[in-house]
Amino acid sequence: MNNKKRKIKINDFGKLHQVRKYEVILYENDEIKCVVYRRFRHFFLLSEKIKSCYEYFITPLIPEKQYFKKIKSELNESEKEMHYETRKASLEYCLEYISNHYILSNTDEFHFFFKYNENFLEVQVKMLLKK
Repeated sequence: MNNKKRKIKINDFGKLHQVRKYEVILYENDEIKCVVYRRFRHFFLLSEKIKSCYEYFITPLIPEKQYFKKIKSELNESEKEMHYETRKASLEYCLEYISNHYILSNTDEFHFFFKYNENFLEVQVKMLLKK
C-alpha cells in the first residue's frame, strides 16, 4: 500500500516558442520530490497510455487542448486565460489522482513522465505517433 501523500502543483509558463509549457512539481509528504517541464502533449500521452494499459481503472479525463477552433478566434484574452487556468487545474487533478492511486502511481508510464527530460520525451512521442 502506498502511504506517501503526493500533491501536484503545475505552473503555466505560457507560450515559449509557440508552445505552452508547464512546470510540474511532484510533492511527497509535503517535500518536493521532482520538478519537470512538460507540454500538453506529454500529459495527453500519459493519459492515453494509462487508459490503454490499465483500461479496467477509471481515471479522470484530461481537458481539451483548446476550444473549438471556430470559437477560439472569437474569444477575448480573459476568456482564453480562463480556459488555460481551467485546463491547468484539470491537469493537476488528473496527475494528482494518478499519483495517489495505489496501482497507477507505481506504473512505468507514471514514473516515465517524471523521470525523463523533455527532449527525450519528444523523441518518444514522435516514435509513438509514427506507429
